[in-house]
Amino acid sequence: MVQGDLLPVLELDVVPEDPADLAAITTATPVVLIMRAYGATTPLIAAGPATVTSVAGGTVRVVYQWQGADTATPGDYQADVRFTISGRLLTVPTKAPATIRIRPKLG
Repeated sequence: MVQGDLLPVLELDVVPEDPADLAAITTATPVVLIMRAYGATTPLIAAGPATVTSVAGGTVRVVYQWQGADTATPGDYQADVRFTISGRLLTVPTKAPATIRIRPKLG
């Protein structure tokens, strides 16, 4: 991604540890993207809504449309997805370690 761009949308695959969570995830609301710089303790983004677009083979595909200043700060980030299921939080890491790189714009 380039600093300030809002496209393409972010698509992540996550795999819950407990297969029983798969059915509940389809009704989760809200679904939130958590993104923070490597080594940071405070998230850059804890925003939503993200959207569950498919649940198949134990994998959940989540799509997030970048908002406002989400990509304003260049750097390398890691991401998780947080689901709220019946008032309880479930944070699921991405299937493969997700590194989101935002490079500075050239002009």
